[in-house]
Amino acid sequence: MDYNFVIDIRGDKRYEYLAKRLSGLGYDVFYYENFTDKSGNADLSAVNGINSNPIENFTDKGGIADLSAVNGIRANPSGNFINADSDTVYIFPPSVRISRDAAEKLRDGATLFAFAEKAAADTLFKKRIRQIDLFSEENFAYKNAMITADGALMLAAENTDIVFSDMNILIVGFGRVGKSLARIFKILSKRVDVLTFDRGEYAAAPLFSDGRYGSFDDAEFGVYDVVINTVPARLINKHIVARFKEGVFLLELASEPGGFDGDAVKKSGIKFLNASGLPAKVAPVSAGKILLEEIAAHLGIAGI
Repeated sequence: MDYNFVIDIRGDKRYEYLAKRLSGLGYDVFYYENFTDKSGNADLSAVNGINSNPIENFTDKGGIADLSAVNGIRANPSGNFINADSDTVYIFPPSVRISRDAAEKLRDGATLFAFAEKAAADTLFKKRIRQIDLFSEENFAYKNAMITADGALMLAAENTDIVFSDMNILIVGFGRVGKSLARIFKILSKRVDVLTFDRGEYAAAPLFSDGRYGSFDDAEFGVYDVVINTVPARLINKHIVARFKEGVFLLELASEPGGFDGDAVKKSGIKFLNASGLPAKVAPVSAGKILLEEIAAHLGIAGI
């Protein structure tokens, strides 16, 4: 089957890789003009090699897709149009939400890889649009978790002054990312413990860690050289931060709002790094390959 791919790259090298690979496979790839220089002029040097013209950027400041400028079909004013005889596939990064208004402007029968607001569901159904949120799928999420764990290992090495065999590590949260972190750090580190409030995660913790906590009250925060948060909830407040030892490295991997109280961490002087969205930052090619593989599987594209 022939496809037109419309991709919002948004400065994300995973999506740049995806666009280049799909272009290399012979598909028409349209991308949103989202790269500008200091004068506000389009600078597409970062995506050189994509075989099509840019579509005008159509997202507002809130990250909600606004397709009114292109009506879901038209490319830039040079006159290039998406081939009406090919199926259209829209691909948005996870930071973009498809609203009802945005859904109204997508082509009927298209495939949409994006997070869609609940209000858009009726419109997507009416227009026969197949919507897929890759970031909520187990297979994709676990692959991303493995890349996240590799990146966290690199950051821990860069931001501490001891070897892993002397390092005590605490992982807050024990979902996909937490388990991947425990697996990789346990091989190298002196001690890896888990703190989780989830009963199922707590039960599984001994399989991958040396110790476990079910509450903040029980945790011996003062012994850890690295504390990694994976829970997207502001749980680690100023009182918890005060219990960390001098020289600890705090690593945030959760999405907004994150788990650490930023003001408290800043006042404490503790070394802290917010690395949410880590796969795109440390391994964009590997993360891009995962995107391509999962999208190709959904679309029935062979030879990836």
